[in-house]
Amino acid sequence: MTAATNIPWKKRIRILGIPVDRVEDADLERVFHHFLLDGRLHHIVFARRSDCMRARCSKRKRRILEEASLVLPLDRSLVWAARRLHQEAPVRYLPFSFIVRLLRFLEEKGERVYLLGESPQDILTIERNIRETFPGLRVVGRYHGNFPKDVEDTILTAVKKATPALILIGSGIRGGDEWVSQHRAELPPAMVIVHPETMQVFAGRRKRVSPEEFYGRIPPLKGFVLNPLRILKVFYYLWFGFLVMVYKVFGLNKSRDD
Repeated sequence: MTAATNIPWKKRIRILGIPVDRVEDADLERVFHHFLLDGRLHHIVFARRSDCMRARCSKRKRRILEEASLVLPLDRSLVWAARRLHQEAPVRYLPFSFIVRLLRFLEEKGERVYLLGESPQDILTIERNIRETFPGLRVVGRYHGNFPKDVEDTILTAVKKATPALILIGSGIRGGDEWVSQHRAELPPAMVIVHPETMQVFAGRRKRVSPEEFYGRIPPLKGFVLNPLRILKVFYYLWFGFLVMVYKVFGLNKSRDD
């Protein structure tokens, strides 16, 4: 089931038995270069705590993460859990900054990107903004989201013929990361990222998440003022923390294949 466990400069750890990858910031371009040259599809997933919790109970969700070449944690609680489970703490990357860094890397190589998802108008705006921001990067195709099922095969064929180095996917693709997992055999050897929020930033419809907010430099009280609904997550945090302690005490933190 695992797609790529022996990638240089990457270490796969387990949190509640679910795969999460550790890549040092200094090694990120080396990983990009490896993905670019090895002729395989590389699904890059940004995983939240909720994704790991769902994957414990859903074979389908677990398969997505097991098959992904890179599973990057979004939540600080996943870093905390890794430490409690005596794993090397993974590095968190702000998704927008990560994707911009990847686009700049591909631009330097004169590579190609295919854009998929969002509304017909937004995908045009995204294409224009990417062309202006990364002039050395070739946008070799685009298709909006929420397309009829009967054109899906045509889109997959178009993506494959375009031979992009990166397929960047936004909203409007049924299942998101699950869609990528289902169509692995029909997609070309490329890096694939599903991240609607980044696509919507490129479309000018969403404000970027600040590094201060993402990396926790906004004081907790101010965070609750900005988003009072966060208080409702306390019980979920407690349940997650309890599970981490159970996995630690009983030595359950392993792959089901182990």
